[in-house]
Amino acid sequence: MIPRRLVLVATGALGLGGCALTAPDKPSGPPSTAGQGCLAGLPTGRTVAPDVPEGQVRVAGSLAVSPDDRFAASLSPFGGRAALTVWDTSDGRIVQRIEGAWGANLSFAGQETLVFSSGGAVGIVGVDGTNPRHLVTGHSAATVAGMPDVSIAGLAARDGVVVSIGADQTARWMRLDSCTVEDPIALEGTPTSVALVGADTALVSGWPGGVVEVQRSGQSRRVLDDDAYLVVSGIGDAFRAAVLKKSGNRIVVLTSSGENVREIRTSRRATSVALDAESRLAYVDLDHPGFFISAPGADEGVLVESAEGTGAVAFTGGSVLSCSLTTGIERWSLDGVALGRFETP
Repeated sequence: MIPRRLVLVATGALGLGGCALTAPDKPSGPPSTAGQGCLAGLPTGRTVAPDVPEGQVRVAGSLAVSPDDRFAASLSPFGGRAALTVWDTSDGRIVQRIEGAWGANLSFAGQETLVFSSGGAVGIVGVDGTNPRHLVTGHSAATVAGMPDVSIAGLAARDGVVVSIGADQTARWMRLDSCTVEDPIALEGTPTSVALVGADTALVSGWPGGVVEVQRSGQSRRVLDDDAYLVVSGIGDAFRAAVLKKSGNRIVVLTSSGENVREIRTSRRATSVALDAESRLAYVDLDHPGFFISAPGADEGVLVESAEGTGAVAFTGGSVLSCSLTTGIERWSLDGVALGRFETP
């Protein structure tokens, strides 16, 4: 089976639980948009990245790697320009740059298909820029963590299946082969991150409510209880991780059965976390320049001093990719040795 990786964002709670599967009441929010199908073109974009609020620093915000490690992609606004950039990982050259693409939660839904959220829609496009289209999810907008008009709080994809979580406290499964959006599934609390751990199973974190395993059928069970805001599935799905919010700023690594493997303490919230098939971690901590690599079994990470503005990391082909707004994508060994730089957008 081809290895996978997903880096996703969330808020939730961690601590082993054993609640039985339940089927929540059908939500009274927006109806399903199944039947509308895919609409032509990507969601309405912009050409210039929005200004950063006073007191905040802009960092690279997205990095995704294809399941077969052939491509890397980012929606980060290099040079202040809104665009989706795709690289060939074998030689680091840019193979596609789609100007005007703007959004978040970038992910590969297949070997050569990218998806991302923009407003209340999911943009879909090939790595070569072909067949641009979008699905309207039906998520209504709300204010999340002080940010107004958030519709899609998190999105994950794999093998032609996409799941989104909304500020309207619902999850929605989508199939790209039929361009359909299924009926919404009610969620407890305010969800902020989702990771797919199977075509029909997702992990959702939020506050309050912890981390919940949600089935496509609508059944759910709580699997973690301490507050957290980021949930990640590792390459191959053998490991999962969540970043604690209120329990000391820690990254907790668990097996797929829920066994706590180890914990890493961070000085501040991690903005990006990647997890490989051996439980190796790479993560960004904004209190430090660069990013950290933590070997399997280690209780701390080793700082890699990469470029200023590094905000996203991902594993690929036995190495680590980091993404910054100043230098673009750099490749590193698993020991943190620089191996080269991709073509700069």
